[in-house]
Amino acid sequence: MNALNPAITIERIEELIQEATDQAAEKSVVAIVNQRTAEAFKIRQAGGAQPNHGEIAVKARVDYDANPMTMRRGKEVLGRLQGLLQKELGNNPRIFFPSSHLRRPSLAALAARIWPSN
Repeated sequence: MNALNPAITIERIEELIQEATDQAAEKSVVAIVNQRTAEAFKIRQAGGAQPNHGEIAVKARVDYDANPMTMRRGKEVLGRLQGLLQKELGNNPRIFFPSSHLRRPSLAALAARIWPSN
């Protein structure tokens, strides 16, 4: 993101990502609870046990708190991050643009196997 928005340092971008993650924490936990509740109802319909909503909610919070970086809801965090970056830059941040930083040799090799050049 720094390559596309050089006016903001990598350290500051990391701070803003953390701030956006913190702002979205409750919505992330709610989304986890809703997803797990839906899964529990599917299990119940297949003959499983009745969902324990309290247990689902507590476990979702514990799991989120243990690793917010992997449990956060990306779409929610991204929206907040865009707003924070816009405020910081004073204009729209460049986020959805290709850059060389996205290139990974393993993905390039996979693409070459799927779409070989003539």
